[in-house]
Amino acid sequence: MKFLKKIFNREHKTENIELTPTVVYVDLGLPSGTLWAKANYGSTSPEQFGKECTVEELPIGLPSYEQAYELIEQCQFSPIMFADFSKGWRVKGPNGKSLFFRVKPNNEAYMDTDSTTLWCQPCDGYTPFMIFSETNITIGMAIDKAITSQLRQVKK
Repeated sequence: MKFLKKIFNREHKTENIELTPTVVYVDLGLPSGTLWAKANYGSTSPEQFGKECTVEELPIGLPSYEQAYELIEQCQFSPIMFADFSKGWRVKGPNGKSLFFRVKPNNEAYMDTDSTTLWCQPCDGYTPFMIFSETNITIGMAIDKAITSQLRQVKK
């Protein structure tokens, strides 16, 4: 997603300047020290889906399988409903801080149910992913490339 800011120069001509959204990280208190991005790649708020792209377009900063597994094992997941009546998950870390993952209605990637697929860093020809459906969270591996709007960056 490109963010543009219109500015006026001294000759009163307009020009567009591309802005890069700042990534805000949340410390959930995970044992590894991993910090998770508050919002999806290319979005401006935690409730929004991000820019649609493939995992390969943003390989740096994606969580590893181990980091995704740690998130599932160490955090509490609670289903929530956003103000616009869309569904999602609140992910509460050991230190009480939270992230939110929005669920896509009728996501074809997961048996036509409401779910979100969060993709991870490719490894050995596979791409790990987490699926957040209305009722559960699962983790798996994929061989195919997928286009997604749910890419969360991490850093240590």
